[in-house]
Amino acid sequence: MRPADDESPRLHHVFLPGLRFDTEMHFLARLPFGRTAWRRLPMLEASPEGSGWVALLQAETLVMGPVPSARKLRRASRPDLPALMPGDFLVRTPELAPRLRARWHPQQTLLASGEPLRHPALACLAGPKGMSWALVVGVELEHTQRPQSSTSRALLLLDPRLAGPWATGYNARLSLREERWRGLDGEVQSLGLLGLIELMPREPAGRIRI
Repeated sequence: MRPADDESPRLHHVFLPGLRFDTEMHFLARLPFGRTAWRRLPMLEASPEGSGWVALLQAETLVMGPVPSARKLRRASRPDLPALMPGDFLVRTPELAPRLRARWHPQQTLLASGEPLRHPALACLAGPKGMSWALVVGVELEHTQRPQSSTSRALLLLDPRLAGPWATGYNARLSLREERWRGLDGEVQSLGLLGLIELMPREPAGRIRI
């Protein structure tokens, strides 16, 4: 007979590929001529209104590979930027991040399969104080033995409202069941997930998706 503990749920953190966080957060950047190298992922603190701009910059960096230019960093950190709504990402992505395409997934629909995310995503968070955005860098999965299945229990976030993490892959965790956001400094907020903006590389002109 197996011990009762064998039937208890197991938690597993699964991160986006190409990340390293032994110190600061680094990503595997694609360089010219097929080369790769580890580069530091930009960490910019922002207000709730500016959080979408910073999260989009980080997602674009992960998808496309090169380190952002100083001009892009200055633009994303400007204090006078208007807050981005979900519709802005769907309509304005060709302007804001020309090499990306965006897809909106209401609430937890992108996580329904219980599998890790295939592409970077932006979490649209809403609470008593309004809306903000955070980059999803990983998913906390809960595995059960009977039947063998996995469910998404929490999102592991890089939240621009907080300082960047050190020697860990995220600076905030969003519990999907309890709608509770917790920062690594211990702060807790009541936040729900309105949906996820999935960001993928735009197909080159003339290429047909099958």
